[in-house]
Amino acid sequence: LFEYPFPVGTVNGIKEDGTPKTVGVKGFDEGKDYYWTYNSEVIEAATAPGAGVDVSMNYQGLYDILLTETNYSEVASRQTIEGGTGIYESIIDDPQINSQTIATETALAYLRRFGVIPETIAFETDEPGLRSGQLLPVDIGMYDLSGNYLIESVSVRDEAGIINRYKVNAVSNESLSDWLDFFNSLSRQTQKLTLYDETKVSLLESPTDGVTTSDSATETNGKPDSYTDSAHTDFSETDWI
Repeated sequence: LFEYPFPVGTVNGIKEDGTPKTVGVKGFDEGKDYYWTYNSEVIEAATAPGAGVDVSMNYQGLYDILLTETNYSEVASRQTIEGGTGIYESIIDDPQINSQTIATETALAYLRRFGVIPETIAFETDEPGLRSGQLLPVDIGMYDLSGNYLIESVSVRDEAGIINRYKVNAVSNESLSDWLDFFNSLSRQTQKLTLYDETKVSLLESPTDGVTTSDSATETNGKPDSYTDSAHTDFSETDWI
């Protein structure tokens, strides 16, 4: 067993006194000189090298990634509107991220989604049917409002016993992109599928089948029509000698 400073993310090669050795993943590969496991600090040798043999490994270790990303334009905008520093801070901890590139892209995605204070609109309508959670397409050019707004609340009041009037509050945020994708991602995070040896899975299938039909026809040559009991004979007279 060889222990290294960082948990292993990937191994690029192992050498003994400069001679390359085969490397495999423990529990997956067979017949290798050395085996490694993801997120483990220990490398195992199938056969221990001799005394004094120099073992070197080229690998990429796993370590904590810390970074910060700032939306400076939004900070300036908040500072102008609210005063103060205009800075809002949030800390995100995601143990599934294992590379600097993914960490950076994730941080920027969070900024696009949550780094902008959403626009809120309120209006009244006499049309029924609006409900909280619905997406409402809005396109009002004179107020520079365009896109899908999420309805947060709907209240109703009676107007002189004649009609119901609805007050609607909706919110929109460019950073949230597509609300459908947003809610789909939330549902996927809360619905994780785990199968065990004793698990029984029923799959709904729609079977299809084909039906072949055939027919045959026999052709018979037509015959002239014939009629009986329909002869007509006029009266005739013969002179007898």
